[in-house]
Amino acid sequence: MRPPRVLLAAGGTGGHVYPAVAVADALMARRKDVKMAFVGADPPREEARAVPNAGYGVPWKVPAPRMKLDWTFPWRATRAVVLAMRHLVRFRPDVVVGTGGYVAAPTCVAAAILRVPLLLLEPNARPGKTNRWLARIAKRTCVAFPEAIQDLSGPDKVLVTGTPTRTSVRGASENERANAKMELLYGEKHKGTNVESDGQIEVICVFGGSLGAAKINQAVMDAFPGWLDDSGVFLLWQTGPNHYQDVLHGLQLSSRVEPWEREQPEQGNEFFALAKDARSLHERCSDAGHQEGKTVSLKHIHPNIDRGCSKMKVVPFVDRVDLAYAAADLVVARAGAITCAELLAAGIPSILVPAPSVAEDHQTFNARAMEKAGASIMVRDRDLDDGVLQGAVVELLTDPIKRQEMGQSALKAARPDAANRVAQEILLLAAVQQEKQGRQWGWLRSIHKNALRN
Repeated sequence: MRPPRVLLAAGGTGGHVYPAVAVADALMARRKDVKMAFVGADPPREEARAVPNAGYGVPWKVPAPRMKLDWTFPWRATRAVVLAMRHLVRFRPDVVVGTGGYVAAPTCVAAAILRVPLLLLEPNARPGKTNRWLARIAKRTCVAFPEAIQDLSGPDKVLVTGTPTRTSVRGASENERANAKMELLYGEKHKGTNVESDGQIEVICVFGGSLGAAKINQAVMDAFPGWLDDSGVFLLWQTGPNHYQDVLHGLQLSSRVEPWEREQPEQGNEFFALAKDARSLHERCSDAGHQEGKTVSLKHIHPNIDRGCSKMKVVPFVDRVDLAYAAADLVVARAGAITCAELLAAGIPSILVPAPSVAEDHQTFNARAMEKAGASIMVRDRDLDDGVLQGAVVELLTDPIKRQEMGQSALKAARPDAANRVAQEILLLAAVQQEKQGRQWGWLRSIHKNALRN
């Protein structure tokens, strides 16, 4: 029997792309000889960066006809499906995997026309329109939340597998958490350093999605002094690239923080310490006997600061999200599908603020599912201006028992084997398909060759 061939239709946002990459990794771990190809959008989006970085080459392109129902839609949709059929005839997949969204729709429809088994991934608690429609023709639909089953046809074909995530995100041991905190606060060279007080530091991570969220940033700007009043709190704040300079400008105008200088400053990673009195950093450095322009050791200014307390790291984007999760005691984030899956896998209590403008309000359904599982608290975007976020963070910071219970609930609801379970279903469908596929593709390939000659 020849090696299985799998075509993954995944494009657009990270919520569609990264689960497909995780499944591809799991397939490679199970079968080294598996042949895979990716189909993305034209023009390309997140998949153009994520898929090649994962080692799977540049995705093929298929036009993604948005659901704008005007007189051009039938022509645009038909053209996209025909181009997708060309890719299928050329690659001859045993299974097509679709991760939802209008980007994957043409390839999934082409698979149904050519009678190639279709497996869908649905990472949200409320399936999108595309997957709700495609579920009728799919052989299997793998969902992240049990709540999604009621919105899909053919519940006997639906499996609750969880959302495939990167293997580096998982529950961390106490030693791993301590190392992650030391690396986050002081840099990699200090990882493993035994500093007694650093085990007591509580780390808050704020993520507004890969592009950031202006309203969350403003809420954090208003609230962080109350969070850092406790000298054992560290804040990691991902602003998003589009909002990074605005946040830095706001902090520089604020008298509530001051620069925190490290031995090796990081470009694009700004560190601040909560101001303790009205005197400037320069004045207190002079008092400590430091000359202007020399690297400052803050232990001469605030004894707690040198141990990593009352500090804040502001970054446009967190590249090492596994390190952030391992160090985090509490996460404030949007309720995207990937974020929810990673929070469960890492066992981190969280406060989720659903984005109000996403399609079909699926982040609210995700946040509700997380709250129902006991892993999160949901704060509405419209309530950010009323100080609700500040109160929720302070409440959890002062209640370690509740945080521990939420973390345990997250691990209980997690499905760390999601990628392997999906990969297993793909290989089962491929095995069933291969025998009849040998007869199926012969005449289609001959038609395709003749069309190219003409």
